[in-house]
Amino acid sequence: DAYGQEIIATTQTAGVDTQYVQVSDSHSTSVYLAVINANGEMEAAVSDMRITELINKEWLQKHEKILKQASCIIVDTNLSQDVLAHITSCYADKLYLDTVSTTKAKKVKDLIGQFHTIKPNRKEAEILSGLQIDNKESALNAVSHFITKGAKNVFISLGRQGIVYGNSEETGALRVDSPKNILNTTGAGDAFLATLVHGFLNNRSIAQSAKEAYAASLIILQSEDTSNNTITIRQIESLAKELNYEQIP
Repeated sequence: DAYGQEIIATTQTAGVDTQYVQVSDSHSTSVYLAVINANGEMEAAVSDMRITELINKEWLQKHEKILKQASCIIVDTNLSQDVLAHITSCYADKLYLDTVSTTKAKKVKDLIGQFHTIKPNRKEAEILSGLQIDNKESALNAVSHFITKGAKNVFISLGRQGIVYGNSEETGALRVDSPKNILNTTGAGDAFLATLVHGFLNNRSIAQSAKEAYAASLIILQSEDTSNNTITIRQIESLAKELNYEQIP
């Protein structure tokens, strides 16, 4: 359909190889519609992700060679629970997880230790850990919980209160003043995760990856579009150096 064609064309323009994209004649391209208020915050959202049902075990097995060759694999919880279980059983050492929502995050509660990197927000982390998160200390306790379960790197977004992060070697907590001209809160988490992937693939420390990912999300917050086609890694790195990061008290 038209949306699918636009996605492929835009992705190709960005330099991404789309030869393995699955095209369906019987399903519509997935749609996510968010209602944004005057403050740039999401009031409500609806989605149609039924086409993701075509990403099943058979399709994954068909593309096993390319998946094994991949340096990283990014998955989200729009996939079925069975498919997520299959993926974690085969590629756990290089999986990056976007938890998507509190409802869909429940699919990976028993699989959470199988991921290289996870990035839940506060509510999603509470559901996945069973712990209440209301301050820095409790957020870092949740980070430790996920690491004990087996997750290699953990980042928890606390909204305007910042982020906490950690792995087996170090933990930390950062925040900066939110920009005054927030235009759109959707897409910031996607930019955060994409920058984390870039950081780890380029041997950044977890602390540096956190700073750059935070910077990327701030850039998106000030963009009317969910995806900013002009953003560059140089821009992200420059902002990360300029920001006055504070430790969360």
